[in-house]
Amino acid sequence: MKWVVLRMLGSLKKMFIIFYRGRKMKYLKQGMGRVCSITLSANKMKIKQWQKQLSKFFQVHSIGYALGIFLRMLERELVVTLQILSSRNNSSLHSCSTETEFQPSWDDMISRYNLGGNTWLEKLYSLREKWCPVFSLDTFSAKIRSTQRSESTNNVFHQISTHTMELIKFVHHCEKKIEEMRLAELEDDYRCKNGTPRPQVWSRMLRRAAKVYTIKMFQLFETEFVGCMGVRLKEAFKRDEAHSYEAIEDGKQSVHKIQYNSISFDISCSCKSFESLGILCRHALKVSDINNVTVLPTQYILKRWTREAKKGIVVSNNISGGTSENIKSARLLRLSELMHEGNSVYDIASLSCSGTKIVKELLVKAMKRLEKDKETQDMLENLNKVGNQSNL
Repeated sequence: MKWVVLRMLGSLKKMFIIFYRGRKMKYLKQGMGRVCSITLSANKMKIKQWQKQLSKFFQVHSIGYALGIFLRMLERELVVTLQILSSRNNSSLHSCSTETEFQPSWDDMISRYNLGGNTWLEKLYSLREKWCPVFSLDTFSAKIRSTQRSESTNNVFHQISTHTMELIKFVHHCEKKIEEMRLAELEDDYRCKNGTPRPQVWSRMLRRAAKVYTIKMFQLFETEFVGCMGVRLKEAFKRDEAHSYEAIEDGKQSVHKIQYNSISFDISCSCKSFESLGILCRHALKVSDINNVTVLPTQYILKRWTREAKKGIVVSNNISGGTSENIKSARLLRLSELMHEGNSVYDIASLSCSGTKIVKELLVKAMKRLEKDKETQDMLENLNKVGNQSNL
């Protein structure tokens, strides 16, 4: 919300400067009156007062002086709006852990700043499912905000480009930046495969997570594991293998509800950390702890967060029949699998001359074995015959 107001202020200043340089005064008056009506905290009475003041300014002073006065008034008004949007109330809107917590925070902000009946805020409230994270926690997002993609892209291009840079130089800079990012990824992969982080406390679950998760994801999981020490549980319901708990963190008032099955080890929390991020939250880990679950259930280990995330590929083994379409599909799937495995080998081998030499020697040996393989040679001959017939 903060960047919206700042961007609005910057855009309005540019607009008025353009009007000041070449447009007629009536358009400047219309633009100022229109801007007055979109500020959040300005009511109808204030807009009328502003329009009267602007009329007096234009009658007595020059356009430049009136423009300066108005921009200072507008800036003060937007500063107040910015304080409202960046206040404790607004931060609490984004830090709500459940949908029920959102409504009291919103109502408190409206009443505190006397914003009842504001059409812009009413429209914003009707679209709350689209901008408030608490309404989309059941969708996997890795806790990445929608604005982070553009922010990271702008950060990269801001470092490598200028307004006067030629297109060819820009492409070269992009290629260099991509190479640096790929090298950093390879270094992270190497550290994950050749090192295991040491847990802060001795625990079978943590030791298992350290071997399975990447270093970054293990750090996040360990934070949740240690944080479960500050969670207080209350059993709300129990029937056979079904358990229901209420969890409250120390220093917080929000109550999280956890459902647990003691036979299947299925567990779900109202904070929906696993659904949105892919790792169990501290509330679920606390429930596992009091039920003497010392091993992390496999259904709660996402492959995308593990060290083996890049290994393997989904290949269909149900392609049967001797039709040309099935044969072609099977070959494409095998080619895709080989390319996937080969790229990982080539990336690592290219880091050193000795690695490159090893891969080249193995490729020569592999080619000699393929030349002796009867099935491969028969398929190659059939392809050559089909190619010769098509040329005729």
